[in-house]
Amino acid sequence: MNPDQNPYVLFEHMNGLHSLPYIQCQCGGPQERIASAVQMQLMLASFTIFKTMFTFDVLEDFCLANLECKTLAYQYYQLLSRASNPEKWEWEVKRCGKKVWNKTQESDGSTISDVCTAELALFCPCCLQPGVNLPDNWKEDENKYKDVWLSPGSSMLPHQEEYTEFLWAAENINTVCSSFTAPTIENTLLYAKTCDINGIVAIACPQHRCFTLGSVIDLYRGEQQKNVNWVLLQSLKYSNMDPEQGLLFFYDITCQYSNLFQRQISHWLPIGLDTDFAIGQFHVYGHKENCLFHFLSMFIPQSGVVIGEILESLWANLNAVTPAMRTATLTHQAEMLDNHICNSNHKKALNISVVHLLCPMNKQIDSRCSQNAL
Repeated sequence: MNPDQNPYVLFEHMNGLHSLPYIQCQCGGPQERIASAVQMQLMLASFTIFKTMFTFDVLEDFCLANLECKTLAYQYYQLLSRASNPEKWEWEVKRCGKKVWNKTQESDGSTISDVCTAELALFCPCCLQPGVNLPDNWKEDENKYKDVWLSPGSSMLPHQEEYTEFLWAAENINTVCSSFTAPTIENTLLYAKTCDINGIVAIACPQHRCFTLGSVIDLYRGEQQKNVNWVLLQSLKYSNMDPEQGLLFFYDITCQYSNLFQRQISHWLPIGLDTDFAIGQFHVYGHKENCLFHFLSMFIPQSGVVIGEILESLWANLNAVTPAMRTATLTHQAEMLDNHICNSNHKKALNISVVHLLCPMNKQIDSRCSQNAL
């Protein structure tokens, strides 16, 4: 930061917002100044203008608050504002209002012509206005519509280019079960030209309630078979599953999905994979009677007792963060889904580890009880 500039920087910490002087050595370049701030556990809000900095503690605290309490960034910022000085913004508004009132009182008949129309009124400072808060070359900005992906395809959501290519090349056939209205509903209600994304499709383990890797995709024109084909292939690819283990696939409309399954993606499936199809116990009773006996998991050998509606309970945990995702960009929405879905799997992994620790202890207790009985 140059000495002739304002040396005060807004620091955001867990105990509030603090405007403090911050002066760095000008010997190095911008990259060295950024590295120096990171070494002090400070993250810059902008890498070109050093006006706002976040401590690592407040970033970690916000991340946990967002994952556990679904706290939005706006709400967390308001919390920090009240923690630092709850009356600061109220006094600023009063000062601005008093200044405007004084300005109107100072205008008399001889100088009223000097005041232009709406000059004394206040307008939104965030709305983009040429000559006010936009640069002169704002029409030539190449990045004004650029949505940057930080790590595409590295977590739960796939790489968008590969997913789009698969959808364009896939065969699209509409089939409807005569006694089940889900395909009709999704084709008539969910498809809206004004929306970039109509919903998401995901695959999760029905036993342990964990999302499979690369198994969360966006829906652009309702729920179609080619969308489910892609997400199933991604799950098989990244789940380290051996074909000899077999696959039991639960789907609400699997009675229609299974008819075209082998025709559309059999050449992409692992060799020797045996696939069984089932419908969850909640949805199967909305189908025809034949679907009940063909696809109820209780009638499938070696399937165990599986409800098959595991995604409904997982969606319930994500519903609290959906208001923020509706107004987010496509890249930000993908990052939020990745964070919260990975956090869900992280919690499952911790709980599973506790179960595995308790199982050997239970065996030891049982063996000791049997020895004492003898």
